[in-house]
Amino acid sequence: MSDEPESARETCRGQVVGPVAVCAHLRGGPSAAIAWLSDNLGQMCNAGTNVAAVLILREGARPPDDAKRKEFAKILRAPSMKGLAVVVLGGGFWAAAARSVVTFFVVTARLPVKLFTDGDSARAWLHEQLGPDAVDRRALEATVNALIDAA
Repeated sequence: MSDEPESARETCRGQVVGPVAVCAHLRGGPSAAIAWLSDNLGQMCNAGTNVAAVLILREGARPPDDAKRKEFAKILRAPSMKGLAVVVLGGGFWAAAARSVVTFFVVTARLPVKLFTDGDSARAWLHEQLGPDAVDRRALEATVNALIDAA
């Protein structure tokens, strides 16, 4: 569970902050971000502690392939998974389409998943899901802001 390497070919970047896995989609389809979250959340869920995630989608992201969606939905249904905050960056038609895809995914996952347009609201919601003392607020804020800036 470590940071993804920085490179020109990088398609996602992620970091774990306590019980929260945060991943930003950087370019191309978000399958790499979904795979990173699936791997890290799978390990975290196996540890038996309550966990949550933030997925940051930049404008222009294409939906993940069906196999990645199914794999991620399985992780999201784990009993220790308490929430997924999806931050959709950008606006217009793309953002509306992205929200529609995520909403469909939310219905199939059957767990607390919420859409946001900013990191502050996403972090506040995650604190509600996990409890106020479950994660270091400053560390989560710094991580989410850095990954939003990277996206």
